[in-house]
Amino acid sequence: MCVLSFQDDLDFWGLDDALLESCCRDKYETELMCVLADMESECMDMQEDAPEIFRDNCMGRYQKCLWDLIEKPESSQAANIVSVISMMFVLVSTVGMSLNTLQGLKVLDDAGEPRDNPLLELIEAICIVWFTLEFFIRLTGSPDKCSFLKNGMNIIDVLAILPYYVELAMAQRSTGQKPEMLVEPAFMSQNTTVLDNEAFEEEEDDSLQGLLQVFRVFKLARILKLARHSRGLQSIIFTLTQSARELGLLIMILVITGLIFSSLAFYIEQGEDSGFTDIPTAFYWVIITMTTVGYGDIFPVSGLGKFVGTFCAISGALTMSLPLPIIVSNFEKYYEKQNRDDKLKLRRARIAEEKKKEESLRMGHFGLATRCQEGDTNLVG
Repeated sequence: MCVLSFQDDLDFWGLDDALLESCCRDKYETELMCVLADMESECMDMQEDAPEIFRDNCMGRYQKCLWDLIEKPESSQAANIVSVISMMFVLVSTVGMSLNTLQGLKVLDDAGEPRDNPLLELIEAICIVWFTLEFFIRLTGSPDKCSFLKNGMNIIDVLAILPYYVELAMAQRSTGQKPEMLVEPAFMSQNTTVLDNEAFEEEEDDSLQGLLQVFRVFKLARILKLARHSRGLQSIIFTLTQSARELGLLIMILVITGLIFSSLAFYIEQGEDSGFTDIPTAFYWVIITMTTVGYGDIFPVSGLGKFVGTFCAISGALTMSLPLPIIVSNFEKYYEKQNRDDKLKLRRARIAEEKKKEESLRMGHFGLATRCQEGDTNLVG
């Protein structure tokens, strides 16, 4: 019997579910919670899969075509090709960014200083042009611009292309005019003093280089663009999002346990030459020990310190294993849901195609197709 129908019957007759036997009540409440959770999940999926609303005019139709071409690879063969090309650009730009750090591929300028390879610079420029064009096409085709700009993946797209333009602007500024010589006015001093502009220029160059290094770090955001085209990465991101409580609990346990063992290790090894100079350094040793990394740069040398280190490793193994089943379960649920949705989309596409074939056969059977073609020919004539 359906648990929702049973609940309706109880409400109709004014009966409380507390009147049920304990065994039946537990089974009833468990099944009811599972059904309600599934219904809520299906409602959220229906809201996510709801068709976007475009304007009912020529511009809206073109906007929908752009949106389907860039955002929905399953909508057409051309959209699938664009998705593959975009993924190839992401891979090429990531590999080029990695190769650009090799000293053997750098070239020397007129001053004998190493600079980036011109071929790799050209490849990166082409990739950035594609990413910029793709972003603005997606922005143009988006039915809701505000929601589009707030989306996390679109923010990643901006972070992936912004460092290149900032670096280009700073390079143009550094190769432009140098700052003029600053001269002290005659009425303030009898001796005209020329400020040392070389020190000023070196300080400005250092600040620009530091800012450039910060923006170069954001280039790593282009790797996350693969999540737009990879179901596996989407599953991992969704799993981490859904397992936020478990991950927070894990971090809290690691911090509490780390503070306890780091304090013990510091005070026990205080008289030994083992590298435990302070509690933060001991906390670093506790974390790499509990996560079973163990670099070996810091380790206890006393007997009591080794005893503490043993319990630290054992507690780390137990702590790390506690939330893993929940995280794996969330990953399996989402991955199964993705596979089920893919099969459902393929089934719907096959059904729609079969319906079109069936309609064309019926029209041909009754001679409607020929009449329609003749009517169109007469209208054109």
